[in-house]
Amino acid sequence: MLTETRNAFGPFVSPIIHFACSIGVGISVLMLRIPGTAALTSQTQVSEPEKQSLFQRYRYLVFAIPFIAALAFILQSLFAAHPIDINDPYKSGSDVIPALMFYAKRFLAGEFPYTPIQGTHWHHIVIPNYLTFQWLPYCIAEAAGFDYRWIPFVFLTAALLVLYFRLGSNEIAQPARLTLFLFPILILFFWMRNHAPQFQTTVEGLIAAYYLFFAYSLNSKRIGIIALMLTICLLSRFSLVLWVPLLLLILLHERGIKTSFLTGVLTLAGIALFYGSFLLIDPTIFSKGMGYYTVAAAGEWIIHDWHNGRYPYVLEQGLGFAIYFYDLPISIPAKIDKVRQLHLSMSLLSVAVLCAIYWCQRKKIDYRVFAIASFKIYLAVFYAFIQVPYVYLHLVPLMIDIPLLYIVFRSLYPNPNKFQQLK
Repeated sequence: MLTETRNAFGPFVSPIIHFACSIGVGISVLMLRIPGTAALTSQTQVSEPEKQSLFQRYRYLVFAIPFIAALAFILQSLFAAHPIDINDPYKSGSDVIPALMFYAKRFLAGEFPYTPIQGTHWHHIVIPNYLTFQWLPYCIAEAAGFDYRWIPFVFLTAALLVLYFRLGSNEIAQPARLTLFLFPILILFFWMRNHAPQFQTTVEGLIAAYYLFFAYSLNSKRIGIIALMLTICLLSRFSLVLWVPLLLLILLHERGIKTSFLTGVLTLAGIALFYGSFLLIDPTIFSKGMGYYTVAAAGEWIIHDWHNGRYPYVLEQGLGFAIYFYDLPISIPAKIDKVRQLHLSMSLLSVAVLCAIYWCQRKKIDYRVFAIASFKIYLAVFYAFIQVPYVYLHLVPLMIDIPLLYIVFRSLYPNPNKFQQLK
């Protein structure tokens, strides 16, 4: 529903089917009531550790290299065919990457990165609204002198290599391991097959990598790692913020008030460190940035001359329910405001329902399974009701299926050579 059959049922039916599929992934996991590793180790007897050679331990990393190399080769040709011009967002296909260049160049030059952006051939002024970790990693590309678009590829590859390294531990039965090995490759193959131009003009792979690392961190006992990844995610996209209370509730019940409180404090400290320092210089950058989102959204709700559709191009891509509001007999800003209100209401409602479900099921499901599954459900709701449903944004909730599938397979299909079921 995101690639081969996206919008196959029209701009009004397709969003319903896609939303049902997306939220259904998380709901299915919750319905399974998977006990997770805590219950698994209490009901199973661990056999003697398997002796593995160096190749056996790293074989999935080795097998992944040809696919990663092929992807890099394809991306190189795509990047070469579509260069980015910092002073001309129209030639670049989007103002996303040119804007990132302004942030990085200013920061490395010791300048304040949150001043209005406008290149020599820009027809508009951009009010900086990117949070710190949306642009900070691109300082690496600016300093080293390579294409900014390699940054998402490197981070996303690193996140996937963590998965492939973990597969070498043989926790999961062989058929399930093979499925997990192929799943990310198939996602990227079909995404590139259907959305290749997005690799040239957008950088959502970096955000997807952040969220993957955050999902991995939920399996860690180290609060510092969870807090760090939570901070990075919160300072890359706003989408996570409403789900955080559920995470703190889970940590409060499962690991005590000290752990929950410390996670919250460390996260707030990280936000204050990486974003608060800019607020000290200009306390209005956050409010101005949020206001600019509304201005930018209004531009996407207009039917432009280059598009002959019945509805604005972004709205009729078969993703999100914003299109249902387009025909309302009110102004475009009023339509967007109604979508925004529904977006906030549905996001809050989903968190409230998930909190209630967790409290009822807290003794029947491993909290890490619930955390990742609820995160998937929340993201499905959040992106379904967003004001401007860009296709590339949906790469993030799709990638969350990877760690979710891993934790499902680890519990349902453990390696019989590693775990022996007790009678």
